[in-house]
Amino acid sequence: MTKINALYIVCLLFSLIFVTAYSPVRCETKNSAIPAGFIGWEASPPGAAARAVRPSYIIGTVHSICHPRYAFDPDIYRYMSSCEVFVLESKNSIFNYKNEKEYFLPKETSIKKLIGEEKWNKLVEICRKNSIDGNFENYMPWYLSANLTRPDLVDDECVTMDEYLLSKARKKSMKIFGLETMAMSSLNKIPLEAQIEELENIMANFDEIKSAETKLIDAYNSGKVDALYMIINRRQDENKKKVSEKRYREILVDERNTGWLPAVEKHINGSAAFIAVGVAHLTGDNGIIENLKKRGYKLTEISKPARGSRGK
Repeated sequence: MTKINALYIVCLLFSLIFVTAYSPVRCETKNSAIPAGFIGWEASPPGAAARAVRPSYIIGTVHSICHPRYAFDPDIYRYMSSCEVFVLESKNSIFNYKNEKEYFLPKETSIKKLIGEEKWNKLVEICRKNSIDGNFENYMPWYLSANLTRPDLVDDECVTMDEYLLSKARKKSMKIFGLETMAMSSLNKIPLEAQIEELENIMANFDEIKSAETKLIDAYNSGKVDALYMIINRRQDENKKKVSEKRYREILVDERNTGWLPAVEKHINGSAAFIAVGVAHLTGDNGIIENLKKRGYKLTEISKPARGSRGK
């Protein structure tokens, strides 16, 4: 079975990295819009409150896909047009994060010291093959892992799904809100030992990890929540005893979901909101969707496959 490391899934689905100013992202040809499915739900408040407000829409995104234009199903724009506010993970720290100190280890240490000479030499070879130059010896392990597992086709005109939807929201003069103010600090909460463990896992399984992208994106574009959920959680089940796997999930997904829920509820109970977050925050027992259902909210799935997808 193809190995998909925790941080790769984080980069692709779990929504935190978004460092396009510092690391490469996937960008397809500019000649035409890329067909894109979407995973989403219509959300209404519990009980009588549902009659007082228009429904909101919660859309899951994939952060590592990058393209100038996306050919979404027209429904996604209809949903957006019915809303007054646009909500994303963070309107400040993700898209324009400038505090470079967050990306580097303390001066007294280095990745070379942490992994030893033999593994360091292998890491240097992998980095050079993937056009990662510069002083990566002092990168935080999570940041180097993010660079290694993100695809390497870059184009200045490319934007992520979230940025593309955000640009549409701005054209519609929607009010913009973020669910959190400082996302990058979550990565540095991950114990250094877990970061190193994950980096070493990437080094040991690099080719297999890079090839896993197609399966994940195909599952997303199928519009089938169950197919996507199975791919993500199959890997988690295989590594449930692994410290780094557990901590990445807890810090980058579960804890952030808990922190976001009050704001998500506030937006759903207020003006009609179009909420776009990394799709893996939405699925599973600890996901946003299941938590809203437990609180009495009405959730109706509205997912659509990409044109030409086998999910049709």
